Amino acid sequence: MLTRAPCERLPLPKTDLMWDIYPGGFTAVLEEAAAYGKPLYVTENGVADRADTMRARFVAEHLHVLARAIAGGIDVRGYFHWSLMDNFEWAEGFCARFGLYRVDFADPALPRIPTAGARAYRDIIAAGRVTSALIDASPDYGAPVRCGG
Repeated sequence: MLTRAPCERLPLPKTDLMWDIYPGGFTAVLEEAAAYGKPLYVTENGVADRADTMRARFVAEHLHVLARAIAGGIDVRGYFHWSLMDNFEWAEGFCARFGLYRVDFADPALPRIPTAGARAYRDIIAAGRVTSALIDASPDYGAPVRCGG
């Protein structure tokens, strides 16, 4: 017996910019783009995650979806995470954090510190695949941290 209306959406986790985190949406975009019959390059896929509580799971889930799409015949030739290091975002300044490496903007040396997502990405590359154990070991998505609030 259904306890929800068939079209009612479950609440989805949110990024710090309050965007939905929905790996199934990545699948849909890959399938739609593949319909053009051209090779695909994913040029930006990442998460605004100031507290570094979401990125490891996000990376694992989205690369898992990407691997399934490739195994299903979608011609994906490149994947570029958004982004290697934290950077300046026009609407949010330095508040939104997208980098696999955290940049300490308060330190004149601007040190780069690997995030949990960088470690997850490294483990995926080393294994040559996304393992169920990696996804299971990733913490659930944390609460978003809003810029300026």
